[in-house]
Amino acid sequence: MTSKRGTLATLTREQLKGLAKEYDISFEHSWTKEQLVESIASSHSITIDGINALLHKITNGGDVAATVRSVRQDWYQETVVAAFSQVEALYGRISEAIALKEATSPGYVTDLLSRISVIKGAKLISEEIPDHVKKQLSSRQWTGVKSASALCRQVPRQIDPTLQQASQDPSVRKVIEIRARGLPTRIEYYAMQAAKSFAASCYDASIVMLARALENLLKHHLTAKGKAYRKEATLGELVGVYRKEVGDQKVLEKILEVSNMDRVISAHDIPPFDRQMAEIDAQHAWTAFDIALRELPP
Repeated sequence: MTSKRGTLATLTREQLKGLAKEYDISFEHSWTKEQLVESIASSHSITIDGINALLHKITNGGDVAATVRSVRQDWYQETVVAAFSQVEALYGRISEAIALKEATSPGYVTDLLSRISVIKGAKLISEEIPDHVKKQLSSRQWTGVKSASALCRQVPRQIDPTLQQASQDPSVRKVIEIRARGLPTRIEYYAMQAAKSFAASCYDASIVMLARALENLLKHHLTAKGKAYRKEATLGELVGVYRKEVGDQKVLEKILEVSNMDRVISAHDIPPFDRQMAEIDAQHAWTAFDIALRELPP
């Protein structure tokens, strides 16, 4: 294995001066090549591994300063930037998981925020350590104090943005909007079930629940209009009553889209109804439900 001095000896005098300058190694511009080699070899500012990492680029005509910057930037990209990139991706995955939990169990984010508030207001960072305690802490306990203090400060800074991102997830917003509408109990119940199913990518279930929500919406609307219908009537029958007694074709078209999808799902995979519903189908069902809510307020 070539020694540090032997490796440095392969560089020119100007290259050695450039290397010394980049690593803040003292030298005189009048020094000979041998003196420069000795000065750099004796310094702890750069190791043989560091010199070898730079050697190929430098000996192939590369400018020393540019080579050092290039190698430094490459290392930074491969370590620090890569780490931040992966952490950011991880935050995205965590926020998706939190959003799903919030959509299926509203209040989850609020609970996490309350726990973060407890950490932010921890006695460890809000009060000074009493002198009579500080002087009695062992080195191991001091390590614990420092680690816990860092956690109390850093964890909230990392989790807060993730929670904010999760709370803005479309699935979470959908649940919030449904609750904010103040819908009658059964309509809200089925709409919430549909939203939870959609958040979990259970699109067949989401469409079936929207069909049940529309059944109850039609019953409310027909009752308000003084129109009779059977108490046991399902969506298809209620659509018939609505068509005959009210006849708003624009709304009917949207409700029928959901009714037809519901019929396909209920056909137990018997051809030609042997297909599973996709996200786009569920989105169409939600659009139909929103239009029906707007046109037929309960």
